[in-house]
Amino acid sequence: MNASSTKAQLFSLCTFGIFLGTTDSELTQSVKTLQQMGLDTEDKGHPSDYVGVNIKHFKNGSYEFTQQALIEAILEDVGMAS
Repeated sequence: MNASSTKAQLFSLCTFGIFLGTTDSELTQSVKTLQQMGLDTEDKGHPSDYVGVNIKHFKNGSYEFTQQALIEAILEDVGMAS
């Protein structure tokens, strides 16, 4: 399998990326493909496990990314916490 035949999508954010796919095997294959291309890539698990990103997938195909803990910390730092 080459990089152009995978269905998983990569969202690159600074020095890391988040893959979205319909199956675990699709995501695993995407990581393996990048590794075979010589890229230093590893699977860290679900984004909420390591960067606090929560991802919601809607029926219309759209996604919502939130980082509630970070948002709350920023609001507290600037004196806007409830």
